[in-house]
Amino acid sequence: MNILIRVLCALAFGVALSVAHAKSEPKWEFSARVSFVDDGDTVWARKDNGERIKVRLANVDAPETGHTPCKKGQPWGDQSSEALKKLVMGKWVNFQCFEKDRFHRSVCDIQIGDTTVARELASRGMAWANRADPRYLRDPVVGRLEREARASKVGLWASESPIPPWEWRKTVAAACSRDSH
Repeated sequence: MNILIRVLCALAFGVALSVAHAKSEPKWEFSARVSFVDDGDTVWARKDNGERIKVRLANVDAPETGHTPCKKGQPWGDQSSEALKKLVMGKWVNFQCFEKDRFHRSVCDIQIGDTTVARELASRGMAWANRADPRYLRDPVVGRLEREARASKVGLWASESPIPPWEWRKTVAAACSRDSH
């Protein structure tokens, strides 16, 4: 009986690994020049044929920048945006994409050298590993890099109790809806 339980556990673990691995495989790829950085986790890119594509970084969620008088930016939003600009603005980069989000942005990893932009932002303390929903964090290395940056008090982790962007958005949305009534 004990052997049967071990075999079943091993099989279940193998299935879980294969499902996790399948989720992390990109569905499409392309190369393009980054033409605009919208905030710390969103860029616009232009392909050779002139097509413009809005891309949301996979695996991370960066502090919000202010977009309207109601939607105020959060601490470290501007610094995160600047960090992303320094990494990719004006450069030809490779995008590995997984899906489209509810705003019709391509959700992609951006490869730079031997790493990704998400890994770089997490290690610099400029973004959270995106834990708003388990399907958003495909690369476990991003989570490890965030924990290391947090332990070292790098970037936004030097702040007292930073608020994850997914919580910030809920708070701001609630405040905006109260203000509009």
